[in-house]
Amino acid sequence: MRTALCLAALLAVSGCAADAAEEAESDLTIGPFERVQGHRHLRAHLRQDGEYGVSISGRGSRAARDANVIFYDIDGREGRWLFPDSDRVILSERDIGDSMRVRMVVYELVEEDTNGDGRFDRADARTIAVSDPEGRRLVRLAEGATRYRETIRLDDDSVLVLFDSAGTVQTVEVGIDDLRVEAEVTMPPPPRASS
Repeated sequence: MRTALCLAALLAVSGCAADAAEEAESDLTIGPFERVQGHRHLRAHLRQDGEYGVSISGRGSRAARDANVIFYDIDGREGRWLFPDSDRVILSERDIGDSMRVRMVVYELVEEDTNGDGRFDRADARTIAVSDPEGRRLVRLAEGATRYRETIRLDDDSVLVLFDSAGTVQTVEVGIDDLRVEAEVTMPPPPRASS
């Protein structure tokens, strides 16, 4: 009798876990595809509907957030995901290029619950990353950033990505086509007021 009760309890718990996993999967939807300007690729965002980003407990406030990006190669007839999983929130995304084509994409991501509230949202530390326009290469420029400031085009071949980390403004200069970090600079802290 005791064995039967334990088996019934185990089946009930595993059934609840399977239902919760299925519910979390059903919250993920692929949005509309768009052309990547100047390339024979399409892209769409994987959305987590009804939640404020990725919630560790499976609960959150009501808003949809992007968790991944899928690219479709028109000539190669294949799809690929930018990230291997969907355990993140894409806070912002910016195409860098010219009037004819996208050459690079800059992402502001939350990939870790750094404040311990059970959610990935704007209250957590960010990762700043760049990818090529086809989603084949991804380079993480900074982890633990507290604020993404902006990306400034320096010339035809490089950009300057500015963000806050450890109480100071940080910069990373990146080659647009090869995604190679060319320089990293920590700005000096603000001067103290004289007494």
